[in-house]
Amino acid sequence: MPHRPDPRKQRARQLFEQGKLKQARGLYEKLCRHSPNDAESRYMLGSILAQQGQLPLAEKQFREALRIQPSVAILHAALGSVFRDQGKLADAESSFRTALRLNPGIPNVRLEIARILIGSGNTKDAERLILDEIGKHGSTSDAHHLLGELHHVRGNIQAALDHYHNAIRLQKNRVDTYYKLGKIFHSQGRLKEAEEHYRTAIGLAPSAAALHHALGVTLLTAGKLDEAESLFDKALKLDPRHINAQLFKITCLERRGQHETALKYANNLRTDGIIHPHLATILANLTRDRSRLDETLSYVDRVRNNFNRDSEGMEQMLFATGSMLDRLGEYEKAFSYYKEANDMGHIDFNTAEHFAFIDAVINVFNSSLLSRLPAASKRTPRQVFIIGMPRSGTSLTEQILGQHPLVMPGGERTDISNLISLLVKKTGDSRGYPFAITNDISSSDMEQAAEDYMSAMPPEHDGIQVLTDKMPQNFLYLGLISKLFPDARIIHCIRDPRDTCLSIYFQRFGRDHHYATRLEDIAAYYKTYQRLMKHWERVLDIPMFTLEYEQLVTAPETTISKLLSFLDLEWDDACLNFHTSKRFVATSSYEQVRRPFYTHSVKRWRNYAGCIASLLKAFESGDLT
Repeated sequence: MPHRPDPRKQRARQLFEQGKLKQARGLYEKLCRHSPNDAESRYMLGSILAQQGQLPLAEKQFREALRIQPSVAILHAALGSVFRDQGKLADAESSFRTALRLNPGIPNVRLEIARILIGSGNTKDAERLILDEIGKHGSTSDAHHLLGELHHVRGNIQAALDHYHNAIRLQKNRVDTYYKLGKIFHSQGRLKEAEEHYRTAIGLAPSAAALHHALGVTLLTAGKLDEAESLFDKALKLDPRHINAQLFKITCLERRGQHETALKYANNLRTDGIIHPHLATILANLTRDRSRLDETLSYVDRVRNNFNRDSEGMEQMLFATGSMLDRLGEYEKAFSYYKEANDMGHIDFNTAEHFAFIDAVINVFNSSLLSRLPAASKRTPRQVFIIGMPRSGTSLTEQILGQHPLVMPGGERTDISNLISLLVKKTGDSRGYPFAITNDISSSDMEQAAEDYMSAMPPEHDGIQVLTDKMPQNFLYLGLISKLFPDARIIHCIRDPRDTCLSIYFQRFGRDHHYATRLEDIAAYYKTYQRLMKHWERVLDIPMFTLEYEQLVTAPETTISKLLSFLDLEWDDACLNFHTSKRFVATSSYEQVRRPFYTHSVKRWRNYAGCIASLLKAFESGDLT
């Protein structure tokens, strides 16, 4: 006689599939009480409890189901998922591996193990599992998303972007992928693209507090403080316990210069027992006198004792603590915090590869190529590129110029590197920049690239004569810049290389600056920059003004007068009062440009002479310009 299906089970399954979890749960609970050894009902009840966020109860049901049927792979996979969501990653990996051993053909379990391995830094085994999954079950959106995460962890940003875009191509509504893309674009300074991806994610998941917070951080970085603060408020409305949203609201106050109010709110959170790296960062930034030093250092130590070394925000906290100690003259202690922060964020810098790249730029952009490359038409307003090493005074220079009524500051724009990537792509040359530039690039391609660049500027520039772009690393592309904008002017910011390199070491840079975490690597990078700039000075006929930071801060009026004359601009007293500007500066120099000219950063390296032997040795017989 054939087995008749249980109508109660049919009804419970129907309610589950309709999303009526409360009613389905009630029926499955009755079924489990009536038939305690019904593994199927316990599995379904566990699945409902997991969806309702009751993870310990879900774990109990899956364990009971496994007691009844210990060899069913899907039950081990379900238990693994509950362990994962509770943060019990070792138990989760063990359960997933058991499921895979029992059923090598079970889908997605390899991806679950790979996700855990990526989180622990084991990208090699994770990649093998993902590729095995693709071989058995095809190229899925989940697989591409995980490959994106894997390459992101490795620092292979372009590969990560490619896989994330493939994940979205295969599944349009991937909130997690849009979020990851937003994070990458934010870290690259491509804030407009980060904003677009976060807004898309919010459109798909409007009740996710983390997304509103992430968009708020991007808008804060872009200087849109009011919009950022409203997003942090929205995140807190959705999740009143969202500590990062509370902390970034305080950061908005700090960025507005409301230090006492910010400190009051920060201390309230501290006395409420909140222990968090970002709160420690805020307190360190706001500690301006010795009376609060011990209290802040004590709080930093509490955070270090309560958070893993690789927890988000730890690097930033250590850099901020170093800066606090530097301000208060505790140089040896400051250096120990800076070193710990850099060791924490270290990514190997391939000096041989970078040297080869600079050699290639110099060899490719010779006088012969530059004479053959077509030039775009002259455009107005005139474009001015402020270039140099990071921390060489580019932000200060743009802030000064931005006070002039005929100048529109553009900030650190990524458009040049993006446009060059598009030009290279059009050549079809897989070798990339600079080699692809040896191919024929048409006049129309150059015109289009220049037009695309100009169209990305804000439209409200009537009467403006000068548009600035202060992306320091544009020094890599001056050969093409001279052809895209033949009427452009270059301001080359220089500073004592010992101060420049040390200042880089004292700042938290992104993954695009692999050289920035070791003093010897920074010195090596500096010397290649120096070599490339000497090459550009020999082969380019574009007007270039060398602006010495030390001259700017010790003789500002004379230096600014020469700079304005170079740009065909009349003197304006506002340029001396740059620190009164309400313009937001999104770089790490945001605090410095809020103060009048000061000279204590000149020869700053002397405070650390006993700590920086490798840096001093690199420049002891070299060029100090």
